Amino acid sequence: RYPRARVLILRTVLPELKRSLIPRSQEKFDHSVATYRSADKEWRFNNGSIIEFGYMNTEDDVYQYKSAEYDIVFIDEATEVTEFQFRYLMSRIRITAWRKNMGAWPHMILCTNPGGPGHSWVKQRYITPEPAGYKIIPYTDKVMIKDTEVEVTLERVFIPSRLKDNEKLLVNQPTYVLQLKQTGSAQLVKA
Repeated sequence: RYPRARVLILRTVLPELKRSLIPRSQEKFDHSVATYRSADKEWRFNNGSIIEFGYMNTEDDVYQYKSAEYDIVFIDEATEVTEFQFRYLMSRIRITAWRKNMGAWPHMILCTNPGGPGHSWVKQRYITPEPAGYKIIPYTDKVMIKDTEVEVTLERVFIPSRLKDNEKLLVNQPTYVLQLKQTGSAQLVKA
C-alpha cells in the first residue's frame, strides 16, 4: 500500500522464525507481487517495500539494527525480549515525510503470551495501566522542533486476547485447554 515501506519482524532466535513466521508468510503472501529471498530472510515487493525477518538472541543483537530505519517493527513473543531491546528498537522507527503524507504512520506491534524474561515490563507498560484493555494510554512530553518547544504524544494500547476468542482452535482441538493447564503454574495458565 505504501511504496518503499520497511517492516521488521522479530523473534528472539532465528530457528523460531524458520518454524513459524517465515513459512506462514510464504503461504499467505501473493507471490505475484512479492519475492521471498531466503538468504536475506526478507520479502521484496514490486512497489519497493521490504519485510525483513530478524532476531535478537542476546542483548547486543539489537545493535545489528543500528542505523536501520523502519516504518513498522513487529515483535512476536514480546515477553521474550528485554525492555532495553524493546526501547532500542523504538528508536529505529521513523518514516520519511512523503510516506507520512501518503497516510503511513510509524508504529510498533507486539504480540505475546504470558511468561518469559520480559513478562514484568510488558505487564507494567501495557496491562497494569488498563487491565481490561482497548483504552489508549497516552505518553505526552515536550520536545524542541526548530527552536520551538512542542508537546507531542505517543500512544499505546493493550488489546487482550483470550483462549475463548479463538473459537476455531477450541472446536478443532478441544484438548488444547488441558494442554495449557499442564504448561506451568496456575497463575501463568490463568494469565
